[in-house]
Amino acid sequence: MRSLILPVANGIMPRSDGGKVTGMFLAEHGGKLLAGIGVGNDIMICPWIIENKNLYPVGVLVRITDIWQERAAYEDGTETVVILAEMEGRSHVRLNNISSASSASGQIILADINKIDLKLMRSKYPVISGAGWVPEGSYTEFRSKADIPVTIYGSDIETGKELSISGNLGGLVTIEHAIIRSLKVLSICTAKTLGEAIVEEASELKKSV
Repeated sequence: MRSLILPVANGIMPRSDGGKVTGMFLAEHGGKLLAGIGVGNDIMICPWIIENKNLYPVGVLVRITDIWQERAAYEDGTETVVILAEMEGRSHVRLNNISSASSASGQIILADINKIDLKLMRSKYPVISGAGWVPEGSYTEFRSKADIPVTIYGSDIETGKELSISGNLGGLVTIEHAIIRSLKVLSICTAKTLGEAIVEEASELKKSV
C-alpha cells in the first residue's frame, strides 16, 4: 500500500491495536501537512535517527483522530502557533523504499509500506515492541551463572501506569541497557537492532572510562 510518512524524533509510538498518542508539531515542520491530510485519514509514523539523519524503516500506521491548534511559548517569551494531532495506532508496518525516504530529511513523503505481524516474527526470533510505552530503567538478578533474570520497567504513554517486561538471559552478558536504547530510539528491539545498540553502548562506556 502507499502511505504518507511522518518521521518522529522522540521514538514515541502508539500501540498498534488502537492505542492513542498526541503529538505537537510546528506548522512548518509537519503541522500544515498533517492538517492537510485531515481527521480520519491514515499516515505512517516511524523513528527518525538523529545520529545518522535517517529513517528507521519500521513504525506504526496511525489514523488521525483529532487536530487542533494552540499557542506555545519559547523560553525567551515569544509565542508561536503549534499543531496538535491525536493519532490512533492501526498496525505495525515496514517502509520498503527507504532509500528515497531518507533523502527527504525530516519531511513527510509518500512511500510503499507493508503491514508486519510481530507475533509471526516472534515465532522465528525475539522481538520486543516499544509502541505504547516508554522504558525507564532495569534491574538484574544474579542467581547463578545460568540463571540471570532481567527486568525492564517503564510506563504506559496513555495512562502513565507502570509496567515491565522480563526474561532470563541464562549465561549471557547483561544487555538490558542496549534493549532500552533500541526501544527508546527505534520503538522496537530485534536481534539486529540489539547488536547495533550493544556496539553503541560499548563505545560510550569506553569513552567514559
